Amino acid sequence: MRALFCLAFVVTLIPHTAMAQKICIDPGHGGGDSGAAACGLLEKDINLDTSLRLRSLLQGAGYTVIMTRDTDVFIELIDRSAYANAQGADRFTSIHANAFDGTVSGIETFAHTSAGSTSLDLRDKIQE
Repeated sequence: MRALFCLAFVVTLIPHTAMAQKICIDPGHGGGDSGAAACGLLEKDINLDTSLRLRSLLQGAGYTVIMTRDTDVFIELIDRSAYANAQGADRFTSIHANAFDGTVSGIETFAHTSAGSTSLDLRDKIQE
C-alpha cells in the first residue's frame, strides 16, 4: 500500500502541461528473466504489478499510457526502447525492484544526463 501511495504522490508532481504527453511504462524483466528473487517473490512480478497500478493512476489523471508489456513475457531491451520511440512516447520509465545483499533503504531515480530541464525537475521531485 505504501508503494501505491508513493506512485499517487508522484503523479501529482507532474505538471499539468504534461497532460498531453504519452508515457511509456516498461515493467523490467519478464518471461524467463525473473530479475531478483527473495522471500518467494520475483522482481518481474513486482515490476509488472507496480507498472499496472502506475498505468491506472496515470490514465486516471488524464495521461496517455503505453506499456512495453502487460503480461509475463520477455522483451529484449532494444525492442523496449524501439517500441516507445515508434509509438511517439514523450517519457519512458522502467520499473525495477532491485535487490541488495546489505543494508539499504530508499529509492534510485535516474535521468539521462542530457535530458531537458522538465525531465531533471521530475527526477528531483521523485527523489525528494
